[in-house]
Amino acid sequence: MLSLLAFLGMTTLLLLEGWCILSVFGLKKGSIKIALSLPVAAVSSTILILLLTVFSIPLTPLSIIAAHILLMGITLFGKTKKIFSLPEKPESATSKFILILCTLLLLITAAYSTTHSLLLPTFHYDSAVNWNMRSKVSFLEKKLVLAESHEHILKPHYPFLYHALQITVEQGQTQWSDRAANAIHFLLSLSAILALFLMIQSLGGRTTALLAVTLIVTTPLFAMHLGGGYADVPLTLFALLSLTTFFLSCQTSEQRWLLLSALFVSACVWTKAEGLPFCLLPWLLMLGMHWWTHPQERKQDAYAALLALCLSLLWPLFALAKGLPLSPHGSYDLGIGLQEGALAAAFHAMFTGGSFGVIFPLALFTSLFLLFRPTENAGYRWGLLWGLSSLAAILFVYLFTNNAIFLLNGQSFDRQLLLPCALLLLTLSLSFAAKR
Repeated sequence: MLSLLAFLGMTTLLLLEGWCILSVFGLKKGSIKIALSLPVAAVSSTILILLLTVFSIPLTPLSIIAAHILLMGITLFGKTKKIFSLPEKPESATSKFILILCTLLLLITAAYSTTHSLLLPTFHYDSAVNWNMRSKVSFLEKKLVLAESHEHILKPHYPFLYHALQITVEQGQTQWSDRAANAIHFLLSLSAILALFLMIQSLGGRTTALLAVTLIVTTPLFAMHLGGGYADVPLTLFALLSLTTFFLSCQTSEQRWLLLSALFVSACVWTKAEGLPFCLLPWLLMLGMHWWTHPQERKQDAYAALLALCLSLLWPLFALAKGLPLSPHGSYDLGIGLQEGALAAAFHAMFTGGSFGVIFPLALFTSLFLLFRPTENAGYRWGLLWGLSSLAAILFVYLFTNNAIFLLNGQSFDRQLLLPCALLLLTLSLSFAAKR
């Protein structure tokens, strides 16, 4: 009972902190502010753990809770009276068939993910030796594990948003709780998905939001990973939040949506090593193209780029100062050369494997069709730039570097494809909704 109360207390603290930070941005009170509070707090909790680590302060309940309370106190001085909110989209009736079908698919996925996150033991191998294990060892040692190698952890040099959130919510527990660690990331996923639904609904209507969220969430590999254990779902969800808030900025000309987009893309960098090449760089490319074609908005684009770079580059600068490698695979990322069988394995994973069903091929071919088709409303086509450029970068890494070994042995590649697949699905959903 005490463990549950401790978990609820720390989760409430995180939600309040996210709410306070969003108040600094000026986001209006409502369901979207509640939904975005935990994703925002995931970023702030990471920065606080970073600061405590830099100053060699032990990660204890006193230091962590005091840091969060201090941050919330600071936000009281930064609140703005100029508020902004989601645009209102005139609603049209949703087909009963679509409503029932999407609801059933989402309920099935929710039942599976809830069971594996909250009731069953952690079942992913990588969590036992890397993700949850790194958080557990850091919690027990009261300091963040940062090293090239560790006797209990495979990759203790990864970015640590995933771990910072778990370490924070474990404070007050008498011993490590794998259930609490999985539960906070499950809540993060739920809140991010709810925020996505609300933002897509404001842009394209309820039917578009329902279809987009259902297609993304019930993609077989995505649905499986909602059960917890890896950081690929948080990475993908932060990227989706960043792209959706970018779309909101384009549609409303409200700069603060763009600043939130910058915040969420920096969260990608702090979540996985892949966040730098597959999220931040394509996002900067997308923003740069927007800057070039919209000279009247160049100032706000520059502010957003500055915020994204300042928050994101904290990780590589910190890692390099600690002597940590930025690549998760070491020398494999340096060797260039097409490995025999890699191309066939990639095509199998994308088009005939079971990880995506028919969703990825349809999303890819439809995106290419939309890319080369002139359209009056091109506002959402920015997402194609991010989605397709991240896909191209992933293909380059797994086809033309020694990382092909991880494609051939099935260790990764499929999980990396979750990112461009989800980005393309979001973009396509809004693009076709705009044509109606």
